[in-house]
Amino acid sequence: MTTAIKALSASMAALLLGAGLAGCEREGPLERAGEEADETVEDVRQGLDDTADRLRDERER
Repeated sequence: MTTAIKALSASMAALLLGAGLAGCEREGPLERAGEEADETVEDVRQGLDDTADRLRDERER
């Protein structure tokens, strides 16, 4: 679970950074925030999938 927590923390930091920078972009801030949120969700999902795979591998040993 430590990996999942790290992935979630990194994703949340990226989301906050992206939201802060969204006002500096030429595209609308809500559009960029939405894109960042989508990327964050995908990063978290991938991190959780990786963690689940590792746990399954450990359980099978």
